[in-house]
Order: sequence, then structure tokens, then C-alpha cells
Amino acid sequence: MQTAPVDEPGLMVNEVTRDPVGEAFAVRTLALGGATGPRPGVSLRGRRLRVESRDRSGMYVRARRPTGPVRDVALDATLRAAAQRPRSAGPPVDDPAPLVQRSDLREKVRFRRAGAALAFVVDASGSMRSNQRMVQTKAAILSLLMNAYTCRDRVALVAFRGVAAQVVLPFTASVEVARRHLEHLPAGGKTPLAEGLRAGLRIVVDHRQRHPHVQPLMIVVSDGKPNWGRLGDPVGEAERLAWRIRQERVPLLFVDTDRTWHEPGIGQTLTRITRGRYLAVDDLAAHNLVRVVEESRSGGPWHSWSPF
Repeated sequence: MQTAPVDEPGLMVNEVTRDPVGEAFAVRTLALGGATGPRPGVSLRGRRLRVESRDRSGMYVRARRPTGPVRDVALDATLRAAAQRPRSAGPPVDDPAPLVQRSDLREKVRFRRAGAALAFVVDASGSMRSNQRMVQTKAAILSLLMNAYTCRDRVALVAFRGVAAQVVLPFTASVEVARRHLEHLPAGGKTPLAEGLRAGLRIVVDHRQRHPHVQPLMIVVSDGKPNWGRLGDPVGEAERLAWRIRQERVPLLFVDTDRTWHEPGIGQTLTRITRGRYLAVDDLAAHNLVRVVEESRSGGPWHSWSPF
């Protein structure tokens, strides 16, 4: 562990340390979807995400009734709908050919391959230095980064400490670059959790606007014990940001690094608000050699998460 001078708001010189990265491990299954059924627009099969195409590209997988102008007619489904319509509403009995009416029209639903965008929002405050917590946190993130590499996901890294949050690494396809930034991530100062949530939400929403077919996931790694806020209410500010995350429909995973449990943090509260998923850092490695972020809005094992 190395101590390094720092010139940042809310931090004292020599208050920040840089902890090594612990040994990576295989992580358990995580999913971005609700347990009560698939959400519209996204499906998955295998290791890569399949998102609903907004144009005529992609594989035709099913048909549906149009809700507006029909741009991609599903001829097979349209003819079936016309043939199944009661004869009283169709052509004369002596004419066997079905007469297609507007109510028979069906449009194609196509899916295309897409990746995931994982935004790691990491608590780098002084409380993370106790009991080798930062070492274990970096090991957990490194393990998720290794899995992200196999899934060709894009990753970003946000760190919060002192009185601010910093986008350490914008979204990139280079997991190796993310790993290097993780290794040199310092820790020290107060815990401005709301600032981390705000910065993480901002980069996720911006990335989603530029890449609408990419499924985002915000992974917050913290002990869930904020002690600094802009308005002097660290817990309330973090909870308000959680409601904004829910409003923006951004899936959230909270990885709780606290192992004391005598003063629980607000991680579970934030996941209830966002309808996200809560895991203790030890649970992340509970089931080795299992897939990580491979499902998106497809009814995966998010036991505490339901669709919006």
C-alpha cells in the first residue's frame, strides 16, 4: 500500500492511498432483466445481447400488430390473420382467397446483436481502506472486467471520494486500459455517494443516447455509508439520485463491500428504490465459473428486481 500526496477538494495531503489489486476470481451469474417476464425491446440468447432493431436490419423473429405506420410488413403473419378472420367479416364464401384488410396487417419484429455498457461507480473514500476492503473491491471489479472482455462489453470507471466524483475512464472497449486505471485508483477522504451516482447516471444516459442499441448497467461498489452531500443530507441525496436512476430506466447492481453489518449502509435501500440487484461482495464470487453480465431485460435471475 502506497501513500501519495493529492491536491483534490475535500482531501488532505497524504490522506490518499493506492491499494494493490487482489486476485481475480470467477463471478456468479448476474442478469439485467426482471424475474416476472421479459421487458419490451430486448431479448437474449447465448452470450451476446439481442436488442430489438429500429429499422429493417436484423433477424425476423416474430410479428405483431402495428401501433403506427407499417414500415416492415410481415406478409406471412398478415395472410394468416386474414385467413383466420371470421367469414362474416371477410370475402364471399365462394371466393376462397382471403381479402386482406387493414386490421389484418402485421409488422415484423427484428432483433440484432448488441453489447452491454458497464459503468463501474467505485467508492474510493477513506472507509474503503479498512480491513483490506479496497484490495478486495479491486479484485471484484477486475473479475467483472475479465468477464466483460469475453462478452465484448464496453466499460467505464467512475470514482467518488472527498466531495466529488470523477470519470476516471469514459466508456471504452479496452478492458486492459480499464484494468490499468483500476490498479492506480487511490482511496481516501469522505464518501460522497450521491456524487458518484450522479456522475455514473450522466455517462450512462449520454452513452445510451449515442448508442441506443447498447444495454447499460450501472455497477455501484461501495459500503453504502455516505457522509458528505451538497446539501448536508448525504443519505437523502443518494436516495433522490436512486429515484432518478429508476426514472431513467437504468438497471443498477449494488455490490456491498461492508462486512461489519453492525451499522448497515443504504445499499439495499437504493436497490429497492431503483428495483435493482443487491449483492454482498462475498456473494459475487459465491458460484464460480458461471456467467456474469449476459442477460438484459429478459427475465433472468434478478430475485429482487421487477420490470418498470
